[in-house]
Amino acid sequence: MRTWTENYKMILMMTSTTYFMMVTKTLLISSFSSGTTWVQEIVWQIYNEGAISSEHILKRVPFLETATHGKVPFPRPETLPSPRLMKVHLSYKNTPKSAGNDTQCKYIYVARNPKDVAVSYFHFMEALSKNAGNGYNGPWEFFLKLFMEGNGKFV
Repeated sequence: MRTWTENYKMILMMTSTTYFMMVTKTLLISSFSSGTTWVQEIVWQIYNEGAISSEHILKRVPFLETATHGKVPFPRPETLPSPRLMKVHLSYKNTPKSAGNDTQCKYIYVARNPKDVAVSYFHFMEALSKNAGNGYNGPWEFFLKLFMEGNGKFV
């Protein structure tokens, strides 16, 4: 298993425009709790002629941010079969972009009604609190206030 430092260096290298566009065919971009995992599966199946796989979705469509914590194995993108798909929850400003018009990378931006995102994210963070102890444990009203202000973990 790679160290946090090795993972961080890898993510920095991977987000450099030249490297990223060279190895990535399609990039899924969304905020948290917006249906990205569902879209990952759909896009993967489109690229694989409707195939159904029992392999975990994060092995088939890696989540870029997981490269920094080492809890989920993160493959080097160039080792993935083509077409390469990758998922990010980065802001537009931090998302790797093409340096020119010659790139073949496609971007899929997943948007969802913010009201639905807030409810879904609340339940996700509650489950994290119960299962891993690092989520949210409090009333919906306070969570919604934090969410609307953009305050809080991952918001």
